[in-house]
Amino acid sequence: MKDSEDWLRNGAIEDRRRMEQKWCNERQRRLGQKWRHERQRGLEQKRCHERQRRLEQKWCHERQRRMEQKWSHERQRGLEQKWCHERQRGLEQKRSHERQRGLEQK
Repeated sequence: MKDSEDWLRNGAIEDRRRMEQKWCNERQRRLGQKWRHERQRGLEQKRCHERQRRLEQKWCHERQRRMEQKWSHERQRGLEQKWCHERQRGLEQKRSHERQRGLEQK
């Protein structure tokens, strides 16, 4: 009788040990999955932020380039208008002086 009790007790202890090992393994597996998932999510988030940062930088540079181009064109157009007006004014003054001189000579 003693042997059968020992055998049952040892079997129960062995079963319990196996179940605890199984639970431990299962917990480890789940934690591993969780960590892998967290790491993956973190990497994807990092890539997303990096991509977003690069796009914003690209848009910023593009906007800056366009504004500088616009200002350059505006400045150029303003200078050309100024030169044109000055030349026109100079020609009109010259004609006026020539006409005045022509009247004075007559």
